[in-house]
Amino acid sequence: MMRTSLLFYTLLLLGVGGVAVTAAGGEPTRRVHCEKIIGQARSGTASGRRVILRVISIEQERRSQRAFPTGDSSRPFFRKMGLMVRGGAPGVTVSVPAASKQLLGIEWGNSGPTGTLSVAPCPNYGTGWNAYAGGLYLDAPRACVPVDFRVGRKTVRVRFGIGTTC
Repeated sequence: MMRTSLLFYTLLLLGVGGVAVTAAGGEPTRRVHCEKIIGQARSGTASGRRVILRVISIEQERRSQRAFPTGDSSRPFFRKMGLMVRGGAPGVTVSVPAASKQLLGIEWGNSGPTGTLSVAPCPNYGTGWNAYAGGLYLDAPRACVPVDFRVGRKTVRVRFGIGTTC
């Protein structure tokens, strides 16, 4: 009985099933694995995108596009926004700052809306950049929202204008 309980709690802490418990507040971190890649790209800067931390490609932070209704009262608006990670790069963590968690959720790789997700390191499939579908869930159709991107020990906070400019 003791061995079974120990095994159960060990598997729970290791994140079997794609969810792990983080040290900060016990919030689950959704894991995005390589099979969630929806395509590849040769450049991280194509279509007005920018590269941060040398391995993450995102939209320009001041780009203002509107959010669309979701029909879900907990997060009534969604702004589609792709994420690209350089193939062969270390894992990437994307998170919502604590002060914004009531207003904003993130999702990439069909992770489901969350406050924190971790993109697994995936190989370079020959084109350079791996693309993931997703975006931002919001409480309002217009907002200037912060999102933190971390690779190793380096973190960059980016503010995205949704229906407005930051």
